[in-house]
Amino acid sequence: MRQKHRAIQGICLGIGWLILWITSTCLGGDRVALRTQGLINPGGNPAAGYLLINEMRIHIDKRTQILNAHNVSIPITELKPKRWVYIETEKDPVLKIDRARKIYLLPRYINPQEVNRYPFMR
Repeated sequence: MRQKHRAIQGICLGIGWLILWITSTCLGGDRVALRTQGLINPGGNPAAGYLLINEMRIHIDKRTQILNAHNVSIPITELKPKRWVYIETEKDPVLKIDRARKIYLLPRYINPQEVNRYPFMR
């Protein structure tokens, strides 16, 4: 009788862990990994599909939106070293890289007191 009770407990515990594991992987929702502002560092290569921002390698592709501070689309050629940007990245689970969703070109470093002027900065 006692062994039967332990077997049932083990099965219930296993089912519980399975449910928790499945819901944690399914409820990922917003995959934004990082939102930050920083300088574009020299050494990046937009033609090869990456930029160095705050010494992090950020990959860009056709889906990456490149915008100015007024939320207007701009060409990738505007992204030059020593320019300030605000980026939203996501982790690519397959390639294990940081991929840019949106890159906003900023006029300068934005102080915490000025953040309310830029609605995309959260």
